[in-house]
Amino acid sequence: MNVITVSNLDQLNLIFNDLVSLSGGLSEEIYHNMWCVSLEGNLIESITFKQLKSFVDELIKHRELQLKDKIFLRGVVFYMWFDQQALQLRFNIITGDATSLPFECKIQLQTSPDLILNKFINTVKDVARCGDQIEFFDSKDWEDENEEEYVLDVFVKKLKVGVKA
Repeated sequence: MNVITVSNLDQLNLIFNDLVSLSGGLSEEIYHNMWCVSLEGNLIESITFKQLKSFVDELIKHRELQLKDKIFLRGVVFYMWFDQQALQLRFNIITGDATSLPFECKIQLQTSPDLILNKFINTVKDVARCGDQIEFFDSKDWEDENEEEYVLDVFVKKLKVGVKA
């Protein structure tokens, strides 16, 4: 797992040249290929959706170039989500397909990264301005039957591999 705290957009370029490990072992791929991106400083207020979307688009293109000469029987997917508890944009590459994603909660597949990127930017900016709101509750009042199942939005893109770009 790679964790990076970004204070200027140029630091995101470090991710482009990271080696990809596609061994066929899901836990190994998850560990080696996951990136967790946090924002800090002035970048929190100045970053735009367009800048972040451009980064994600370029990252996907770069990963496809890295894999252009490789052939995988199970295919390769890039997936991305927003970890609200950690305030991190997270993404990974694994062999397999959308049914191989390693989440234990219900997921809502997104065909575009837009919803996830907007949630990430808006939440990080809100927390920076207002602080993280803490909610207290009495455990006696908690009823399991009223608990809603958590649904995680995940953008999934099947990567083009085994072709000359």
